[in-house]
Amino acid sequence: MSEILGHRVLEWTAPHDLARNKAAVKKCAAQGGVRNLEIDYAGKQGQSIPIEINATVLRVENEMRIVTLCRDITMRKRAQEALRKVRDELELRVEERTRELKGEIEERKRLEQERLRLAEQLPRVQEQERKSISAELHDQMGQMLTLAKLELESLQRSKEE
Repeated sequence: MSEILGHRVLEWTAPHDLARNKAAVKKCAAQGGVRNLEIDYAGKQGQSIPIEINATVLRVENEMRIVTLCRDITMRKRAQEALRKVRDELELRVEERTRELKGEIEERKRLEQERLRLAEQLPRVQEQERKSISAELHDQMGQMLTLAKLELESLQRSKEE
């Protein structure tokens, strides 16, 4: 930051931020100050260094001066970027889990509908089974009674003879 001390703000502003910084200087002059302005500083090796600027207009011997406090916010920007990445990853995971849960909900609804359909059919199927069993028992009992009758008749004939 020492390389910007005593230089005009537009001399050290990164090229991509020049227009925005010029507008901020005009705003500062018109309104008497600027707070929390974030711009990129062009470092000696050409790298961009994010800084935060707070500036106030002072009048010294009828001449306007802008006193600026600059703070390197590289660490804050890195932390914000790390948080953004984590948030984005979390959003993706939430979307994925939401899709999974929607699928599970749909499957449960389908199974519940199938259970209700089967529950509706159960009394009818039970009644059919009762009728089938009773018809089978009726036929078996009829055959047994017929056989018993024939045997009794046969026994009576053999007694009579």
